[in-house]
Amino acid sequence: MKARRLAFLLLLVVGTAAAGERVDVVLRDQRLHGFRSAAQAIDRLQAASDRPGPSSPIASRERYHAAIAYLAVTSTQDAMVSSAKRALAALDAMATDEHCRACALEASVARAQDALTRREPDDAERFLQDAEAALSAAPRGVAQHVYYSRARLYNIRGNFAAGIASALKSSDISEQEGDEASRLRAQALLVSMTTALADYGRAEAIARRAYADAKRVGFTYAMASLRLNEANALGRDGKPALQAEALDEALQLSRGQRGMEEFEAVSLSNLADHWLTEHDYARALDYARQAERLARASGDRRSLSYALTNAGVATAHLGDVDGGLRLVEDAVDIAESMRAQGDVIGITGELVGIYKLAGRYREALDALEKVASLQQELTRQERDKTLLEMQERYDAQARQRDIDRLVAANRIKQAELSARTWQQRLWAALALALALAAVPLVQWMKRVRTDNRRLSGDVAVLSEQSMHDALTGVANRRQCQLLMERHAGRNGEALPLGLLLVDVDFFKKVNDAWGHAAGDRVLVEIASRLQALVRQQDTVVRWGGEEFALLLPGTTAEGVQAFAARALTAIGAVPVDIDGHRVDITVSIGGAPFPLQVGVDWQHAMHVADLALYMSKSSGRNRATLVVDVAADADMALLQRDLAAAAARGDVRLESVLGPATTRSFASASGDATHA
Repeated sequence: MKARRLAFLLLLVVGTAAAGERVDVVLRDQRLHGFRSAAQAIDRLQAASDRPGPSSPIASRERYHAAIAYLAVTSTQDAMVSSAKRALAALDAMATDEHCRACALEASVARAQDALTRREPDDAERFLQDAEAALSAAPRGVAQHVYYSRARLYNIRGNFAAGIASALKSSDISEQEGDEASRLRAQALLVSMTTALADYGRAEAIARRAYADAKRVGFTYAMASLRLNEANALGRDGKPALQAEALDEALQLSRGQRGMEEFEAVSLSNLADHWLTEHDYARALDYARQAERLARASGDRRSLSYALTNAGVATAHLGDVDGGLRLVEDAVDIAESMRAQGDVIGITGELVGIYKLAGRYREALDALEKVASLQQELTRQERDKTLLEMQERYDAQARQRDIDRLVAANRIKQAELSARTWQQRLWAALALALALAAVPLVQWMKRVRTDNRRLSGDVAVLSEQSMHDALTGVANRRQCQLLMERHAGRNGEALPLGLLLVDVDFFKKVNDAWGHAAGDRVLVEIASRLQALVRQQDTVVRWGGEEFALLLPGTTAEGVQAFAARALTAIGAVPVDIDGHRVDITVSIGGAPFPLQVGVDWQHAMHVADLALYMSKSSGRNRATLVVDVAADADMALLQRDLAAAAARGDVRLESVLGPATTRSFASASGDATHA
C-alpha cells in the first residue's frame, strides 16, 4: 500500500451536551448512543451537575476520571493531551494515596491507549502487560478496554489474526455489558483488520451491519468511522466509485464538527489519494490542501505529513516537479522527526515516483537505495525485537521450571524429615511400651499401620488429582506439560505429534442462558465425546476455561484432519441435553504439528495452534483451521506473529475443515440462547 494512503482511523464518538445532567446519566447515554467527538464528550462530562470533587466517594471519582482519560487519549491535540494528563494524575493520586487498585488499572489501560494513538507500540505493550497482570480481578468493563487495546496493538504490529480474536472478545464483552458504543468501536477495528487480511467481502459486510446499528442508535461518529474503514476495503477490492461515495459520506459526517478535525483531515487525505489513483490531479490537490490546513490547525503532524505527500505528488503531475519535490521532502522531514520509520519509507517511495516522472533516474535510484536500506533496517529491528521477546518468554518458562523443581525437592526433604521423626518417635514409643506392657504396644502399632495405609491412600489420591481436571476427569495443564516435555525426548529430538486446541463456541451464552452448572455439564459432555474418539496413546487435556487440548502422538497431517472432522461432528451433530432442552453446541479448532522445525519447542507449536484456533473463530466458528505443513526454511518469527501472513508467504500450508450444520445456535441474530 502506498505511503500516502492513511490508515483509516478508528475514532470514538459523541452526543450534544446538556447543562445540569448527572454524570451517571451522561455515561449511560454515551454507552448507549455514543458521541460526536471525544472533545464534546469531555465537555459534557465536565458540565455535569454532580461532577465529583475531592471529598466525593472514591468509586465516583474513579469512574469519572477514567471516562475522561479514555476519551482524551484518542487525540494528540494540545487540549486533549492536557485533559488526559489531568485525568491520569487524578487516577495516580487515588492509586497512591488511597490504595485504589482499580484506579491504577484504569490508568495503565488509558496510558496504553495513549501510546497506541501516538503509534508507540513498545510503550503500549509495557502498560498493557501491567494491566493484564491484574485483569483477573478487574470489572468486565475494564476487561473490554484491555482486549480492545490489545487488538489495536496487534493491528499496529501486523498480527491481524490475533488482533481479530482480541477485538471479538472486546465486542462480546461490550454486548454483554450493554455498551453499544464500545461494541461498535470494536466492530470498526474488525473492519480494518479484516481488510488487512484481504478478506474484503467480509470487511464490507461487517462495516454495513455495524453502520446500520450505529445509525439506529444515533452514533454519528461511528457512522463516519465505519464508512471510512469500509472505503479502505472498497478501494482494495477494486470498487473505486463506491470507495469515493463512502469517503464523501465520511467527510460530510465529520466536516465542521468541533473535535473531529483529525477525522476530517483523514477523510480529506484519503479523498486526495483516491483522486490521485484516478489521475484527477487537480481535484486531488484541492483535497490535499484542505487536509493540510486542518492538520496545521490541529497540530496533527502525522496527518500533515500525509497531506503534504499527496499535495506534492499532485503538484508534480500538474507540471511543477520541483514544487512537488519540496512538499514531499517536507513530509519526509516530519516523519523522520517523529521517528516514524514506516512512514519515512513510504513517503520516500513517493519521491522515487516523482523523480522517475521527471526523468531524473540518478536521483530516483538514490532514493530507491535509501528505501531499501531503511526497509532492511526496519526488518532487522523487528526480527531482533521478536527474538528478544521469544528469549524473554523462554527465560520466564525456565525460571518457572526451576521454581517447580525446587518446590518438589523441598517437599521430598520435608517428607524425609517427617519419616525420620516418626521413626524416632516409634523407637521411643517402643521402648516405653516394652517398659509398660506388651498389649498396649500391639494396639498402638496397629493404629500406626492403619494411619500409614490411610496416608498412602491420601498421597495416591492427591497425586491423581494433581494431574487431572477435577470437573471433567481428563488430563490437566500440568500433566500436559509433563507429557510434552517427555515426548520431546532428553536429546531434544521430538517424535512427530499432532496438537489440537478445541474451544467451545459462544460458551458464555450457555452460562448466561442456563447457568454455570449447565456450562459445567456441557464441558463434561464435550470431554466425554473427545475421550471416546481418542486412541489409548492419545491424551485429552482441559487446557483452561472452555478450551481443551488434544495430544495425538504419531499422527500424520491427514490423520489430524480426519480427527478434527470427527471431533467437529461428534460435538456439533448431536445436541447436548440441558435441563430437558436439546441445545446445539459447536466448537472451533486450531491445529499444528510438533515439532514445527528441529529445535523449536512445544510451546511454540501450541502458540501456532492457538493462532489457528483464532482464525477458525474469526472465520465463523464451527470449523477447524489446521497447519498441515511447515516449510523447512519457514520464518519462525513471522509464523509466531502472523499465521495468515506466513501462509501467504508459503511458509506454511493451511487446511480448513467445516463442522456440521446445526438447527440453531447461540449465534442467533438476537443473541439469545435457543433450544430445539
